[in-house]
This record gives sequence, C-alpha cells and structure tokens, in this order.
Amino acid sequence: MSTLSEFLGLEPGFDFEVEIPKMVLNHEQYTDVKYTVYIPSKGRAHHGHTAKLLDGCGVTNYKLVVEPQEYDAYVDKWGKEKVVKLPENDQGISFSRSYIKKYSQQQGEKFHWQMDDDLLSFRLRINNKNAKINPKHCLSIVETVTDKFTNIGISGITHFAYAFSKKTAIAINRMVYQVILVNNDISHDWRTGTNEDLDFSLQTLESGFVTIAFNTVLFDSYVTGKLDGGNMLNLFVGDGRKKIYEKTVELWPGRFIVKQLESNRGWTLKHIRKFYNDYKQTPRLKGF
Repeated sequence: MSTLSEFLGLEPGFDFEVEIPKMVLNHEQYTDVKYTVYIPSKGRAHHGHTAKLLDGCGVTNYKLVVEPQEYDAYVDKWGKEKVVKLPENDQGISFSRSYIKKYSQQQGEKFHWQMDDDLLSFRLRINNKNAKINPKHCLSIVETVTDKFTNIGISGITHFAYAFSKKTAIAINRMVYQVILVNNDISHDWRTGTNEDLDFSLQTLESGFVTIAFNTVLFDSYVTGKLDGGNMLNLFVGDGRKKIYEKTVELWPGRFIVKQLESNRGWTLKHIRKFYNDYKQTPRLKGF
C-alpha cells in the first residue's frame, strides 16, 4: 500500500495513491455520470456557463435551480425540464443549497452534485499539467471512487490554480467547495451568513462523515465578482465579507481569526491551528 493509505489505516482493496492516478490516465474509460447535477443560479439565465459545459459533453441530467422571479427567463432559455423553482426570492446561496439537498432527497437520490453556475472547464492533472478534459470523465471518476465507500459525506474537486502544490491524489477530511458530490444521508444544512462551503464541510466532519478532496480532478471558474449576477454578490457588499468571516469564527471558536489585509485591501479568514487533524475518521470500503 502507498504511504498515504498506510498512514490513514485504510483497509486493503483500494489504494488511493495507486488507483486514482491509474483512473486519471485511463479517464476515457469513465463515462457514466449517474447522479443529478444541480446548479443554483441567479441573474445568469443567458450565461449558463456550467450548463453549456455539461450540454457540450453529453451530461444531460442537470437542473438549474432558480428564484421564482427568474423562473420564466430560465425556462425560456433552457426549457422547463431543466429548471427547478425555489420557493422564495432573494434568500441567498445557503438557502438555495439546502433546498437542493431536500429536493434531491425527495427524488429518492442517494447522492447529488452541486456546482456553481460559472464554471469554465474541467481538467485532470496529467504529467504535471492541467489538461482540459471532457467533464463527464472527471465526474465519473469522482462518482466511481466515492461509491466504493460507505461513509463519504462530500467529495469535491480542486481549483486548477492550486493543483501544482498538491503532493497526493486526494486529501481526506478537508474543506470541499464549488463542485461537490453530496451524500443525502447528511442531516445538516448550509447555514446563512457564513462561509458556506467551509461551514458545511466542518458540519459534515463533526457528524462523523469523511470528506474527500480530489487533487488531480480539477475545475476552472470565473473570479468572484467578475461575472454579473450570482447568488453571493449581495453578501459581499460593503463589509459583508468581514461579517461572513466573523460569523464563521463565532460558529467555530478557537479555529480562525479575522485578519485585515495590508493596505486595507479587505479581510481574510486565517487558521490559528491545524484543526483538520482533529478528524480521525477514514473511508470505509463497502464489504469490509
């Protein structure tokens, strides 16, 4: 077994550091995307970057999840079968994400994808390069690995800008964000007014589930605020970002501080200890 697998104490049968690189190199073998993709969207009916990406590669089982005030505009562009209407307007991204999980559960789905609506490409880390790849291969690899285990709460992929610094194929029990595969057995929801990806990941870990971040399966997206519309823009008005970080500190005391950037360039959320090491749960293979 690889050093990572031995360190994690994983059962024999699936060695992440051996098997995932093989899957990446043989990515064209992985074509089945069986879990529905949900895309929360606001003010971007005519952009549809993520939907266009999926359409272009033949992944048709996706839904745009939108507010009642924009439902008709999205239906006109994408068709009724591709659009899910939220129950209320202007409730923010955490409300949308929590509604999606409930909706997916009602459909009887075991897992579901949630993706931001501004994705530009999917990539794989091959020979130290971030190669653009048909999205269905990337999603299928994540699903295939996740389905081998019984206790994965969230699987996610990594922004391509950080791929060069990753030393392992996966990271266990870390934050996942923007492109995530969610286990519908999770009982908690996304909470408003906080860093929703970080908070949801930590809630998942606290409940005993494992999170997996795939370091060689990658995505690219617009920089926040560079594209008009979006569910989060209202959160960043004025000192909105600072308030989000302060709420995160309140919810997770002893883990972060809010720090002002040099020359008054805004605010950042800084770790004050290696708290991810608190989580000792490991992936459990089915059948063991």
